[in-house]
Amino acid sequence: MLFLAMAATYYFSGGNLLVPALVHGAYDATGFLGMATSPGLGATLRGLMILAGLIVALALFMNRKRRRLGPEPSAKMASVRLPVVD
Repeated sequence: MLFLAMAATYYFSGGNLLVPALVHGAYDATGFLGMATSPGLGATLRGLMILAGLIVALALFMNRKRRRLGPEPSAKMASVRLPVVD
């Protein structure tokens, strides 16, 4: 499953390799903490990292969906010209 997450972050970041490298580093760091301290702590931190990733993905998806719908109808009212007073 990790390869799918790396491929998706590479694709949605527009080909930026820094983003997948940061995700990979955080994933490895949580694995190391699980080995160095306790497996429960590592699993908890890894779960929080996955939850944060899902929240960011949902926010990006909702923002992309909102942009496809177009501007709100009230934005068209801003184009009304006011009379010039001399």
